[in-house]
Amino acid sequence: MIASELVNLQYYKKIHNSRYNNTSYMIRVSRLTVLLLLFIFCGHFLFGQTEIDNLEKLLRQTDDPSERLKIYSKLIYEYGFIDPIKARIIADEAISLSENEKNSRIRADLFNSIGIAYHMNGNFIV
Repeated sequence: MIASELVNLQYYKKIHNSRYNNTSYMIRVSRLTVLLLLFIFCGHFLFGQTEIDNLEKLLRQTDDPSERLKIYSKLIYEYGFIDPIKARIIADEAISLSENEKNSRIRADLFNSIGIAYHMNGNFIV
């Protein structure tokens, strides 16, 4: 009985070693890993652009200044990671709109988003 268990153990070790030490298996696993990572990262950028498109569409449809400032704040934040220069251009428009705004919370969110855009641009001195 011990001899048959030893034979079975050697057989399983042989199968296991041939399957996982095979270089073609490792190449397939590494290719699948790279494809998976590419899919994850590319999907993030594609979905980020749709968020920006939705915010810009909503901005064109909204007339209320406080709602526009909230949308501007979100747009500045989203563009801060993708295109910091465009985020700063939008921030200038938002600042001129916020001059008459009484709600300090909306203005604070706006300036926070502007700060993030400056930080992403590498400009730490405003």
